Amino acid sequence: MYVIYINKFTPILFLIALGFSFIELAAAFYNDYCDYDEDIRSARKDKWTTTGVATPKTMRNISFLLLIIAFAFLWFTDYIILIIALYYSALGIAYSHPKLRLKRYNIKGYILGGSVWILILAYLTIIFQRIFFTDIFFILYCFFQSVYLVCQKDSSDLKDDTNLFLARNWRVASLICMMFAIFSSLFLFGIVASCLNLLWVWVLNTAFKIFTIKKIFERQMTRKIRMKTSLIELITPYLFIIMFNK
Repeated sequence: MYVIYINKFTPILFLIALGFSFIELAAAFYNDYCDYDEDIRSARKDKWTTTGVATPKTMRNISFLLLIIAFAFLWFTDYIILIIALYYSALGIAYSHPKLRLKRYNIKGYILGGSVWILILAYLTIIFQRIFFTDIFFILYCFFQSVYLVCQKDSSDLKDDTNLFLARNWRVASLICMMFAIFSSLFLFGIVASCLNLLWVWVLNTAFKIFTIKKIFERQMTRKIRMKTSLIELITPYLFIIMFNK
């Protein structure tokens, strides 16, 4: 998305994208390793560890292998990206590790995870010499949108009793989710405002946010609905950036 936004592709951006994608995958595999006992109690049938495809130990080993691959890619970037990658890797482990468990009962883990967007994109805007108001809006949009998506995921992932909606008051968790949705929408408007003939992109994105939040407050959010609304919310900024750069 950043490549489309700045209308420029470089090998460094490609390596950064690959490296952080593998870190994200490693965190997901490590999460399945740490959550095995809890997933068995919840009778989850949507994970490799609970369906017999892989053992928890295998998932742990794969997560470490993915981290090695990630840093092999990122080694060819620079030391600042490596520092950010170490920070993100530590967060990925702390998110799931039973003694740290950043994901348990609160929003702190999600905010810390989203902060990686701010660090990476702020650094890229500096090295590409693109420090404008729209760049700041883009960075903050990515941050708030990422935290919002994780929050709304909790509203349909009701087999995990550590998520916000089951561990806390449902209305409070819904308000938290709505707050991040509002800020995400505001910063997306800040980007779209530079090209008002494409305002419909923001309208479409915001309409789906309103629909999603309404479903969450009414406790009617399901994974199927969330996947569809999230897809629209993820695609619409791409539509704007592609059409704006034409």
